[in-house]
Amino acid sequence: MGNPVVHLFCDANLLFQCKALEELDWSGWDSFDVRLIVSKPVLREVDHRKNQGNSRVARRARRANAMFRKMRPTGERVVRDEKPRVTLHVEPEHQHSTDLAETLNFEERDDQLVGTLHRFVKENPDADARLLTHDTTPLYTAESVGLKAVAIPDEWLLDPERDEQAKKVDALQREVAQLRRAEPSFDIGFLDTTGRDAETFEIDVGVYDPLTAEEVAELMGRLRALYPMKTHFGPPRGGGDALDMQWSGSPGLGGLLAGRVYDEPSESKVAKYRDVAYPGWLSECEQMLLLLHHLLQQREPNNRFCFSVLNDGTRPAAAALVTIEARGNFRTMTARASNNPEPIRLPAAPAPPRGKWRNPFDFAHDLRTMADHASLFPQKSLVDALRPLPAHDPNRFYPKSDGLLTPANSFSLECEQWRHADGRKDFYGEVSVPPGSADVEGALRLRIQAENLSEPAVRTVPVRIRARNIGSHASAVRLLELVGEPAGN
Repeated sequence: MGNPVVHLFCDANLLFQCKALEELDWSGWDSFDVRLIVSKPVLREVDHRKNQGNSRVARRARRANAMFRKMRPTGERVVRDEKPRVTLHVEPEHQHSTDLAETLNFEERDDQLVGTLHRFVKENPDADARLLTHDTTPLYTAESVGLKAVAIPDEWLLDPERDEQAKKVDALQREVAQLRRAEPSFDIGFLDTTGRDAETFEIDVGVYDPLTAEEVAELMGRLRALYPMKTHFGPPRGGGDALDMQWSGSPGLGGLLAGRVYDEPSESKVAKYRDVAYPGWLSECEQMLLLLHHLLQQREPNNRFCFSVLNDGTRPAAAALVTIEARGNFRTMTARASNNPEPIRLPAAPAPPRGKWRNPFDFAHDLRTMADHASLFPQKSLVDALRPLPAHDPNRFYPKSDGLLTPANSFSLECEQWRHADGRKDFYGEVSVPPGSADVEGALRLRIQAENLSEPAVRTVPVRIRARNIGSHASAVRLLELVGEPAGN
């Protein structure tokens, strides 16, 4: 005994919006022999749609129309032989039911299809007949008049068709992609403090606390006590040198010539030391102490990073500009040449003016003095004046502006012509956090711009900085101990 037959009156969307009938998954109908019935409303929809341009629905309608023509004169076609057996039937002879004239609007194609199924069921009460559609309205309409209805599974549908606007966008995107193939292209890597490839930048940084006003005042008191301002500018007190103020030897010309005279420094030199040099030195030291936490902060290790970039495109980058930005509560700058900068030192105390011992009859003294003054104005040699400046290298990166070694929100370098396939360029930088900072989260961002690059190349790396607070007072005390006596004292 064969499987029971199910009559599926299909909607036009089975032909327009679904994959080919042979490609559909009919496994849910294994216990039936499936008769797909194309009724007159669907045939009319096919005829209507086949002449509407070149949309997918129109193309599918023309394909269905051609298939129906080949099925003449029997109007039957085997879609699948077994498990389940599926056959397609063109049956325009079925009419819609006049009993539903007041319930349905037979000017609507969907209502015509429902009315046709209703009359078939009425004339074939023992037949298992159902509506097969993907549209919601005919499903509800069929069930409202007592008919069985089956929804077409979403898996049977084709992918949504791209409209004309989407096709234009696709064409433009292909054009843009083609243009970009003729542009520079950049592979941007990121290296952490260890020089390894990384996706994030995570470091521990000591954050120096500024000295308090009381600490600065106490330290300046120590400094004045260690290096007081000199007030005596006469000849040395005590000792054998005092005898030099006497004429030595026997009276007469020979004894006079053997004596020495002490010339005290001029009042202008004393005033300059007392009123300008020494107070200025104290002020400079005080300013350094006030900014000491910044100076210490800049020397914190383990805050170096690197963006490593390769121009692997087909063109050099013209007028390239590389910018590295700090996004968050921290700053960045280009990496120093050495990660072990010079130690911080307070300026040496100014040397007080000193007088000189001289022989009053040493006529060569004036000549030596004149020679000393002349040496203050060395003449630049003609060879040095004519030496050419270093040549500008168009393939080298130069700072966009001064201040690359000052922590800021960003810094930039520029290159006239960044060659392609010329190896990786490494852009080293450092990060710095403001005094008193807690843990910081943000990002480092590298942006590459060029005249022949339609869109900037960008790489963003998340940053996490764990801060540990450090006092600055102990470092300040060590600075005082290292000032040293003024030169020549």
